[in-house]
Amino acid sequence: MKELFNMPRVSFIVTSYNYAQYIEECVYSILAQTYQNIEVIIVDDHSRDRSVAVINKIITENNSDIKIKLIEHKRTKGQLASIIDGICAANGEFIACIDSDDKLCPEYTFKHIATHLMLPCALSVCEMMEIDEHTTLHAISSPNIPPKNTEDIINEIKLKFKGIETKAAVKVLDRKTNFFGGWWWAPTSCAMFRKSAIIPFLNFDRLENWRSSPDKLLFNFLHLTGGSVKIYEPLVMYRRHGKNAGIGSYITGDTRYNSDKVKKQYLKNQINLYRDTLNFFKKNKKELKKIYSSKYYSKMLWEIYKSVPKLIFYKLRH
Repeated sequence: MKELFNMPRVSFIVTSYNYAQYIEECVYSILAQTYQNIEVIIVDDHSRDRSVAVINKIITENNSDIKIKLIEHKRTKGQLASIIDGICAANGEFIACIDSDDKLCPEYTFKHIATHLMLPCALSVCEMMEIDEHTTLHAISSPNIPPKNTEDIINEIKLKFKGIETKAAVKVLDRKTNFFGGWWWAPTSCAMFRKSAIIPFLNFDRLENWRSSPDKLLFNFLHLTGGSVKIYEPLVMYRRHGKNAGIGSYITGDTRYNSDKVKKQYLKNQINLYRDTLNFFKKNKKELKKIYSSKYYSKMLWEIYKSVPKLIFYKLRH
């Protein structure tokens, strides 16, 4: 008997750059998902180590029904460019961008899909565990993500399909409280978004400003245009090593990166976020009004402008 409907496909975009020692664990954690209607697109940003050789080995030895595709950059373009190239090659209705040094829990895909289907939104973001370079678990719930607020309203969602059942505690983020420009989520690997929601952003042309940390730009855009949901469960193993050992991370006790240089970079990213988003909205005004309507376009633009004093006040309080 034919199914009444098909479940949506998820395209995993693995951004690869000089993580040959970790990428195999990353890709195999994707292949081990309980939800199997997926594809894997690996975008290597001109790695200088053995990453491409390891990726080709994974593709050659892949005996699953899941398709793995490699896109190789001839020069280093940065992470946002890699994500956009991956999205352009993706066939799925949903996209998950995974850093090649991270790992996913088996229920990652199904819980994200359940969230999107039960609470339609542009973006869903889960919590994360923390592991080290040896994949040793150091924290089941990372202290480096925004904590739950006591006033959070959490809905429990449930979904069962083809013998797979899941439930999760989630919250729809209110744009009045979780306003544009803030950081209300968790890093790149923790997120899944609708491809249709990001399509208007694919002609963004200031890629050089987002060679690293593009999640802040992407997540704020998705949250602004289509809303976001938090999943209160760690479904990602975020790897701490080297330079991403964390700002004051209790895993390593290393505070080398809690420096003036890091703070200046944060401020630069914040300025770029406002400037580049406003430039994008103004430059693509005609097209965006067709997609979102003139009224909603004006509302989003106003939300960007009015969030600046809100964010300053928020930072002073915290």
